[in-house]
Amino acid sequence: MLEEGKQELRPSVCPLDCPDTCSLTATVVDDRLVEVHGSKANPYTDGVICNKVARYYPEFVHGSERLTRPLRRTGNRGEGGFEPVSWEAALDLVFEGFTKAIQSHGPQSVMPFNYAGP
Repeated sequence: MLEEGKQELRPSVCPLDCPDTCSLTATVVDDRLVEVHGSKANPYTDGVICNKVARYYPEFVHGSERLTRPLRRTGNRGEGGFEPVSWEAALDLVFEGFTKAIQSHGPQSVMPFNYAGP
């Protein structure tokens, strides 16, 4: 059931990194995403989208568990320890990681970050 308020249907595309780039129709109420449906704007997907986007994307966008700032791991992987860092520090960490991977394993080691999805 939709919330009350000013309802709009807005064209969009799926932000997931799938090669088919599903087109979406987003139902927005008072500038808040409340429903997502497939759109026929992309003939390849023809109005069909995956269940995870149709059912869970509004919660993903607006949910309390959504990350809104960068975090750096503290401790060992899997322990769940993180601390907030600035965007500048986070981008520096990514740059350092990419640089180290390229120097150690060549530029193909970061190729998956340049994919054909949206």
